[in-house]
Amino acid sequence: TETITKVKAVRGVIQTTTLVHEEKTYDIVNRSDNDRVLLIEHPNRKGQGFEFVGDNKPVEEVSNVFRFEVPVAAKKSLTYTVKEERTVNSSVQISNNPDQTIRLFLSMKEAPESLKVKLTEAMRLKGIWEKTRAEIADSERRIKVLDSEIRRHQESLKVLPKEAPNYQKTLTRLEEHEKELDTINANLKKLQERESNERRAYEQFLENLTAE
Repeated sequence: TETITKVKAVRGVIQTTTLVHEEKTYDIVNRSDNDRVLLIEHPNRKGQGFEFVGDNKPVEEVSNVFRFEVPVAAKKSLTYTVKEERTVNSSVQISNNPDQTIRLFLSMKEAPESLKVKLTEAMRLKGIWEKTRAEIADSERRIKVLDSEIRRHQESLKVLPKEAPNYQKTLTRLEEHEKELDTINANLKKLQERESNERRAYEQFLENLTAE
């Protein structure tokens, strides 16, 4: 089993501590008429951070195994359980992960309320930033369309006689598109400045996000 025992954030990095608990049960049968002592050789995983817990402890340690002594009465059977635990620490940089990572930590019952409050604020700031980015993308798409339309109108005016019925209509459309393009370009500069400030605010909030 794995149980998260602690969740905290340090300067935008969420750190989790997980307790890994493993049990191995040996089924033992003594078919002889005499009492016996069974020697169990259990894998040595001390290098992986495992420690024995519970009442059953080894009597000897060698390079690759631990040895347990288990007395077994004649004609009897029993089970012998070896319990081990280790602690695993992991960390996640919030800014490098999608929103579902933050939502995962928000859903954890082990996460402290102070962390959830700050993660919620981080999501709010990111939402504001992403909305502006979407507005910029829409503006850039519209600019491409207008550029194409303006070029098309300009080419049409080169070949249309001024007396042609469509000349004035085309000229009016050209002027309208040029005016709209000027407006969008002016607004785009404001959006880009706003986006830069919102991104900076979000990143600075994450850099200073600490809770436990």
